[in-house]
Amino acid sequence: MNVSADNSTSDAFPSSRKQIPTILIVFTSLQMLVLVVACVGNGIVAAVFVRYIKPMTATSKFILCLAVADFCVGISSGSQILYLFFPELSKNLYTCLLRYQVVSMMTMASQLAAGFTTFDRYIAICRNTIHHRIMKPSVVNCLIAFLWIYSFTVAGLPFVYFNNWDQGVSCSFSYLLHKWLYLLSGFVEYSCMAISVFLYGLILRKARQIYAKSLKKATEGPDNERNRKIIKNIRSAKVMGYVTLALVVSWSPYKVYQLRYGFGITWDFSFNLSSWLVFLGIFNSVVNPFIYAYQRKDFRSGCQKLCCGCGRRVASAKYTEDTEEPSSRF
Repeated sequence: MNVSADNSTSDAFPSSRKQIPTILIVFTSLQMLVLVVACVGNGIVAAVFVRYIKPMTATSKFILCLAVADFCVGISSGSQILYLFFPELSKNLYTCLLRYQVVSMMTMASQLAAGFTTFDRYIAICRNTIHHRIMKPSVVNCLIAFLWIYSFTVAGLPFVYFNNWDQGVSCSFSYLLHKWLYLLSGFVEYSCMAISVFLYGLILRKARQIYAKSLKKATEGPDNERNRKIIKNIRSAKVMGYVTLALVVSWSPYKVYQLRYGFGITWDFSFNLSSWLVFLGIFNSVVNPFIYAYQRKDFRSGCQKLCCGCGRRVASAKYTEDTEEPSSRF
């Protein structure tokens, strides 16, 4: 089973007959774990934000995009097992591309959503007076449309033309695409990471200034009310800071490989390091729900309402069935 972006696991590890089945079992188990946890966790995030987090701010909409992207990454991770049981899938251009490009598209969408969220929090905290004029609902909706259209377009280009399939290259991500696609993807995502880190540095500096002022001023007034609003935005930025940090830590090591493919640099390893790095990136799809649950009270409250609502519906259905007259059941 190929869980790597470079080659099959048989190339990544010693070709011992005793070791290969163990490695396959481990990777299959990990991928199925990611499938279950990512789909359940991000499904809950999406349901809670749609039903219970009101009003839907720009940050909430971007978080919803992140949840959808992580949900799809989880499905893609679990679907890798199909390539173990049906090796002929790797012999077809489109199924081979699906193996990699779904994750590439969703990773790009996640990076852009995190970057836009960082920008929104920066404007809300450091440029508070103009936030409502810049991050209008129409602007936010355009940004969301852009991140999906851009991600879909870049990930979909190899399906149309920009692939090396006609040159007889096997279903290996390191040789499958044209070099400029690796460079474009790596450059855009590293740029999003760098900009996000820079803006969070500015947010952190502003946060220290606001907290220092709030300690000095004990009187109630318009300035203190404005500061309290900014402090609330800082708490929201703190949560998204953790999300962005997890995204950077998870994917930035593997993105070095993408740039390497783009520049045509070859590194020789005794084992396939990219197998573990790409799994580290995919594992990020299970992290965000736990960050929200730990840091956001409104999310925890929404989860409780969601669980209680489901419990009441189940109890109501059971009560209706138990109290139904026997004659009406036939």
